[in-house]
Amino acid sequence: MNLKLSVYQAILDSLPTQISIIDEKGNILATNQSWQNQAIKGKIVGRPDCIGYNYLEICEKTEGPERETAQKIAQGIKRVIRGEIPSYKDVYSFIDFEGQERWFLITVAPIQGVKPKIFVVAHEEITSIKILEKKLEEREEKIEEQKKEIEEMQSTLRETLKAKEKEKKELLYTIKSYLENIVDPLIDLVEKSSSQENFSGVFKILKEKLEELKKVTSGEIANPFLNLNLKEAQVALLVKEGYSSKDIARILNLSKPAVDFYRKRIRKKIGLKGAKETLEEFLRKTF
Repeated sequence: MNLKLSVYQAILDSLPTQISIIDEKGNILATNQSWQNQAIKGKIVGRPDCIGYNYLEICEKTEGPERETAQKIAQGIKRVIRGEIPSYKDVYSFIDFEGQERWFLITVAPIQGVKPKIFVVAHEEITSIKILEKKLEEREEKIEEQKKEIEEMQSTLRETLKAKEKEKKELLYTIKSYLENIVDPLIDLVEKSSSQENFSGVFKILKEKLEELKKVTSGEIANPFLNLNLKEAQVALLVKEGYSSKDIARILNLSKPAVDFYRKRIRKKIGLKGAKETLEEFLRKTF
């Protein structure tokens, strides 16, 4: 059988994959141009086409950091030759003569319909794919880190809002209790003890105002600044802390236009519409 028929050799030489043909003992019978080019770059001693060399012996004699990989490949080839598996595939890497790590997919399979049996060993370089995979992994790791950071910030924001809500309720309860238990009795006492009509009028007005204050503290009178919904309150708190609309959008998982919309609505609710004072300045003074 002539393994170097021109048409078949031309086909092999046109492929970028490094290909060799071996017999049942592992002897190299033919190689393509890509294989030979790599052999020349690697400054292999002897024939660049490696014809007459034994592939299995080359693997078994390999030393250094590549020994384990070479031994594994040799075992895979032997299993295919013995018919234990229909084909063998594996991914391996090595440091080339320029000091660069390169990745290859090795495929070993019998050539069908040929006797005595011969086998093809193909080394397809996949370095560019591995580099891309590594970049994707790094990007995914970075995204996961950012997600964790955002989740932590969201958790902190929720806890801060809860604490502020609790603080507000406690303050309002304290004010209401003070008005009911201290101010009211004092006003009644002064009003009853005063004989002058003008004093009575003044205290009547004062009492009305204090009643209004109690209604505010109990939530019966709407306060435009306290009348923010949850999302508006979250945006307001982050604005107060100096975060930009872009950062707020990232933390609250909103679009930047949505954050800008909430900022405008907050300004309208607290009476800042058209005012020159920034929302951050107002919130820092008010919160």
